[in-house]
Amino acid sequence: MGCGPDVFRLFDLADALIRDNRARRYGGAPSVGSSQAPGPSLREQLYEMYERGELDEETFRDLQDLAARGRLHPVDLAVLRYERRQKVNARPRESEEDVAIRKLRARIARLEEAREESSRVLASLRERIADMEERAQRREEAARLAVAKDETLARRYLMEKQELMEAQARLVEQARALEEDLARLGELQAKLEAKVIELEALRSRQELQTLRTEDI
Repeated sequence: MGCGPDVFRLFDLADALIRDNRARRYGGAPSVGSSQAPGPSLREQLYEMYERGELDEETFRDLQDLAARGRLHPVDLAVLRYERRQKVNARPRESEEDVAIRKLRARIARLEEAREESSRVLASLRERIADMEERAQRREEAARLAVAKDETLARRYLMEKQELMEAQARLVEQARALEEDLARLGELQAKLEAKVIELEALRSRQELQTLRTEDI
């Protein structure tokens, strides 16, 4: 059967990793229902519609492209939901493999988006870390120049340097966590893609077996 324990486990792993990664990207500790991340984006709503079978593969890919270019609008999804309600009884029955493949692909799309967003956040963090390093060095140099004339001013510069270094350390830790996330996201995406290929092969064998049976 397509949706066996291994497939459900992949669903759970993907959902947990995406949730925790989103929390880290928004600066919060990983937790269920983190209030720091925003509500469902249009892309998230798109994934949910596809996962529920409200969009076919071609429509999903077309809308993904629009979303990636910032051209997907709420009205687009509203129209699709309306059209879906009009055709609720016209959709052909899906096999268990079809359902599992669709749900896996929806999570693969989420993993891809998480990797893209994490890469952007990581690049920004690295810029901020470098900026803080430069500012801390300037404070240290200023303290060195001031110490002979004004020890109080020199101490203030050194305190400012310490604050910058502490803030930098927190950003470094956040960046390290995102780097680890990127590796995990990539590894898990590869596993989901392999499972899709496995299920597609199983579906093809079953279809072939059905044709052979009908020919007998």
